Amino acid sequence: MNILISGATSEIALKVIENMREHTFYGLTRDKNLNSNLYNQLWSVDNYNSLELKNLFDQIENISFDGLILFNGFQAPSLLSSFREKNFDEAININFKIPMIVINEVLKSKKYTESFNVCLIGSIASQVNEVGNAYYGLSKKILEHSTKILAKELKQKKVRVNCLNIGLVETQMSQNILRKIPEKNRIELLAKQGNEYVEIQQITSSITTLLSNKAINGENINIDNGYSL
Repeated sequence: MNILISGATSEIALKVIENMREHTFYGLTRDKNLNSNLYNQLWSVDNYNSLELKNLFDQIENISFDGLILFNGFQAPSLLSSFREKNFDEAININFKIPMIVINEVLKSKKYTESFNVCLIGSIASQVNEVGNAYYGLSKKILEHSTKILAKELKQKKVRVNCLNIGLVETQMSQNILRKIPEKNRIELLAKQGNEYVEIQQITSSITTLLSNKAINGENINIDNGYSL
């Protein structure tokens, strides 16, 4: 499969595709310094806006994508007492608006196969009520809610859309966030997930299933070790 990754520099994205070497990966990234042999080709984007992506896809020749995985993500503490309008806008923009723009521009470019499928990378934060998680959780909830709507809209084009809602993964970003949480709350948070992080291989196998199983469409699947129960 030829798979396009949006948010190609995401730590989770890099770890996931390292376990999927049987596929050919192409990436969209804001990181101009990323040089990874995991990608067949990386394209640098500054703003992820419609015009920029249209111009990029117009230049791509002889490539049709079988799948699109959207790892775009932004998380910042969102206690009401420390509300920052900039952080709120950034969360909505990166976690929801950019994925929608990327999907739309790929479809308009018609550089996809008849079995094209889209995998949105959501978060279990969309389903739990943790203090300090307001606008990250909200932005991921919008993404989750859009899954069935997009699947219905794009079904006539034979495009499938699913969303993978991921629990706590042991990454540099998650560790940085957890360090800012009081130890008592941190212990309680991990306990909700069985005191185990979600493993990269669990995410990889779930994505592989969503990409290959044509019977799955419009679904939100939780990979969270029971966190959301």
